[in-house]
Amino acid sequence: MSQPHRHPPYQAQLLRIWVESPEGAYPVWRFSLEDVATGQRSGFADLDGLICHLLQLMESLTQDRTDA
Repeated sequence: MSQPHRHPPYQAQLLRIWVESPEGAYPVWRFSLEDVATGQRSGFADLDGLICHLLQLMESLTQDRTDA
């Protein structure tokens, strides 16, 4: 009997980036991700936070796939 076809883990995320430039202060980049399926939005004050979130998301998708 053949194995059912399994699709690879898939996420659609909308990435928004913008710069905040308070008067007299150094410009700072900000980021947000929005899950296209659920509309849930996460904001990040720096690139490190965004990257950590993406790594956690990838880990959870990998874990979900190995648990199935």
